[in-house]
Amino acid sequence: MFQPLSRYLSHALRRSGVERQVKDRQILDQFQREATRFLGASFCEQFRPVSIRNGVLTVAVEKVAVAQEVQWKFPVLLERVNTHFHQPVLKRLQIIFQGRAEGMV
Repeated sequence: MFQPLSRYLSHALRRSGVERQVKDRQILDQFQREATRFLGASFCEQFRPVSIRNGVLTVAVEKVAVAQEVQWKFPVLLERVNTHFHQPVLKRLQIIFQGRAEGMV
């Protein structure tokens, strides 16, 4: 007779697209946590994860040196994030250059 509310809520979120947005935000947040642990908080102030689409993580940087460092360290970060989610949620990295991108200090 009665169905758990979570069943209906999950279905409604999936249909509205909110579920994917929530999952993407969780992936971005986990990437930021892993990057902070691995690279240090002060270094992480120099870049910002912007979005994820089809397993491609887009990161905004201001300097070429930061882009290179993120690119070199990405395989370790990719492994850590994918391990956290128990599936390959990240596959590739895309770096975009932005002068003083919003959210960067």
